[in-house]
Amino acid sequence: MELDPRLLLPHLAIASQEDLFAHVARLLRDLGFVGATYHEALLAREAVFPTGLAVPAGGVALPHTDASHVRRDALAVVTLIRPILFAPMGGDAADEPVAVTTVLFLVVSDPSRQVDSLSRTVHAIQSDDFLLRLQAAETPAGLHAVLTNQLGLSRPTAPSPDTHTHPKE
Repeated sequence: MELDPRLLLPHLAIASQEDLFAHVARLLRDLGFVGATYHEALLAREAVFPTGLAVPAGGVALPHTDASHVRRDALAVVTLIRPILFAPMGGDAADEPVAVTTVLFLVVSDPSRQVDSLSRTVHAIQSDDFLLRLQAAETPAGLHAVLTNQLGLSRPTAPSPDTHTHPKE
């Protein structure tokens, strides 16, 4: 899975899950990781199979789609200035929403690798230290160092690390 620094977004100021999904989907599409159907597929899947997880170090979400909407594997990681609400994974509409501060978008093009990617990520987020280090990272390089250490991912040979812009306070 590719760990492109342009997909590492620390301390983002986003008002809602819908705004977050639109922002990340646009970035992934502009960089060629996903097709035009990705954003709608992400919204539809999250509505049926929510991905919010309440863990001691703060809420985490792992949004993803079917592989048919993905061109190249990637991981987009967002830490949020203020929590946004996600429905809980495995829950229903009556369950209390999860206040999420860390979002890991799993972008996987091969369905046979999707379960492995998801289980490796779920294992990693069970570490409070991992999540706290992600939240403390101030730059894409800082997020990259934490992810490389924990997940064993490497930087692509693609262009410049900080060429994107995203809303901050």
